[in-house]
Amino acid sequence: MKKVRRNATPHYRPPGPRRATICIKLGNPAEVRAARSWLDQHRSDLAFVSDDEGCGCCVSMWRVEGPAEILDSLPADIRADSDWNR
Repeated sequence: MKKVRRNATPHYRPPGPRRATICIKLGNPAEVRAARSWLDQHRSDLAFVSDDEGCGCCVSMWRVEGPAEILDSLPADIRADSDWNR
């Protein structure tokens, strides 16, 4: 009997909304500007934007959900890996 491997394509993403996590250090002005600019530009096109879930003193973090083409435009230096986007 042939053994079938589960998750043969582990990087396959089904069509539809995708998720991402934004995480910035508040002491890094470039990250703060990039996150604010990206969120201001795309907020109306996103299906979901969480409240700021960071501590507020040194880190800000948002969970977002929306079309792949918009999330693909999220700058790599403010993108974080989390359970939300797995």
